[in-house]
Amino acid sequence: MKLLKKMPVWAIALIIFLLVFFAFKATNYVQNRYSCYAKWADSTIESKYTIRGGCLIKHNDNWIPSEVYRVN
Repeated sequence: MKLLKKMPVWAIALIIFLLVFFAFKATNYVQNRYSCYAKWADSTIESKYTIRGGCLIKHNDNWIPSEVYRVN
């Protein structure tokens, strides 16, 4: 209770906002990573998910976005 008396309301609101924000970001990351894995799991193409690059696949020893890869 001493912490609540010393900490202003805006600081508590900021902490709660940050916790909720990072919970949503973590959930989004996990969903996107699993989606990338599931999309390429049954193929022979190596894939990975990164925060900055999204879903990437290995093509000719280079990592390219999976959206630009086209199968004929």
